[in-house]
Amino acid sequence: MTYVVGNMASDFRFDTPIVYYGPRAHAKTASRHWILWPAFVYRVVAPEVRERQINIFEKAVLGLCRAGENDPDRIAEHLDLHRDLIDAILRELQDRKLLKAGRLPTSLGESLLIEERGELPEEAPITVGYVFQDPWSSALWPRFVPELHYRETLYHNGHPILRWGPQGSPHLERPFVKRVNRQGQPDPPTAYDVLDAVKRHRKMLRERGPQVVEDEDESLNVGFIDTPFIDRVSVVSEEPESCYLATYLYVPKDDAEIPDWHAADPFGLGSSANFRRAIERHMSDDPSLREVVRRLLGRALTSDTQILENLQSLRDLAVQEIDSQLWPGVRLAPFYERLVAMEREHQEIRLLPDCPHDKLENLMIKAGKVLEGMFGAVQTKYPANVAYTVFMTPDRQYREELLNAVAGELGFNLPLPEALVHIKPEAVRRVCEIGGGTLGQRTIVALLTARTDVSHPLRHSAPRAPDLFAKLGELLQLRDQSAHDSRLKLTVAEADRQVEHCYEIIRILSRELSDKAVA
Repeated sequence: MTYVVGNMASDFRFDTPIVYYGPRAHAKTASRHWILWPAFVYRVVAPEVRERQINIFEKAVLGLCRAGENDPDRIAEHLDLHRDLIDAILRELQDRKLLKAGRLPTSLGESLLIEERGELPEEAPITVGYVFQDPWSSALWPRFVPELHYRETLYHNGHPILRWGPQGSPHLERPFVKRVNRQGQPDPPTAYDVLDAVKRHRKMLRERGPQVVEDEDESLNVGFIDTPFIDRVSVVSEEPESCYLATYLYVPKDDAEIPDWHAADPFGLGSSANFRRAIERHMSDDPSLREVVRRLLGRALTSDTQILENLQSLRDLAVQEIDSQLWPGVRLAPFYERLVAMEREHQEIRLLPDCPHDKLENLMIKAGKVLEGMFGAVQTKYPANVAYTVFMTPDRQYREELLNAVAGELGFNLPLPEALVHIKPEAVRRVCEIGGGTLGQRTIVALLTARTDVSHPLRHSAPRAPDLFAKLGELLQLRDQSAHDSRLKLTVAEADRQVEHCYEIIRILSRELSDKAVA
């Protein structure tokens, strides 16, 4: 990798360029306040890599069909795979128009097979993009964007004003501008830093992309920011440019008696726990930033310091409880911030003399998100591949019998909860092929994967927790009722029980994962 020299990064001033990528909240907002957050921008040049279009099993079957071997029994014998699996793969290849009548490859199938085998190597297209560096820690945001979207800005008495809406009747916003006091140039990121940022960006797109709410004002939306697939870096600009990322802090529109605030990810990925933590750190020595949060919450506290103390004390209590329940390495888990959010809510419930009912419902929803992240980590370590294909049938009774048979063979208590056995097959397929998914869908994917993967952690969990799926089903039911209009009346004791179940499931499954799986 080489560096190229550009313009010297200027100081962060009120007239520093503003870039905008359509920040969006995770829910309808009751109030929000726009902020401009500083960042250094580096230009990156890299060869783009095409993502794999067919998996290893599909490639092998397609190759045999190309060679003239199209009998399912013979294919199964060649590959030492079960006939049912071969039938499922052949149907999949035909559905995707990769095989035609007579099980011969179509032109599309031929081209994909040639590309996979590298028989016609092509020069990889060049990708130009940008990464963003935190001016205080020099760490990169986990984002890689193909172009810089500058926002038109007005100035009043030297202060930037954001303008939205049509030219004739614009809506003006005076944002809070976070200032930077630093001297000298930052250290440029390495190729490893850039690739890590791209990897984390793609992972967040898979896990969180659909979970944001479109802004009511369409003029604020610029579309979802995707990122190309690269595996090496050719050039990174040595001298960065300065910019401000335009985003906002907000309070969701709900019935909570004690509102909480969120930080919208500047790149459109909903609420960002990491960005909120960064803001909380700066609140300790920035009274103006504390005042923004105070006004946003719209409640009177005795002093600015009390906001910071309340936020930090609850987080400290949450971290202490997590450390006592789990092991130190859980701090590296991709679901750790969700775990902190759950336990922070739990600690606040414990401190309230008369807990509002909606806070108990929020706790159930957050507990479900923690376990979604846990099963997401399991799926990353133990991919489903084509294990889910046996579930792809419209016969509901067969699917229910299949899941119960697999769970029974592994040693879990039966029958499985209704909330699990009635998951639709297309939803399971999307989880395997695209990622994401609900807790119930990810649980079914894990169970189907354990059916064929002898190293899967579910295979070793039944002796210690034969009622694991019963506990998951109980949480699923309470989480779903909490997220919708229902007559559910949770008690603090019931909420405590579900949190303990959440910790128990994490302890059981995560013990079977390597450090890499939770890193």
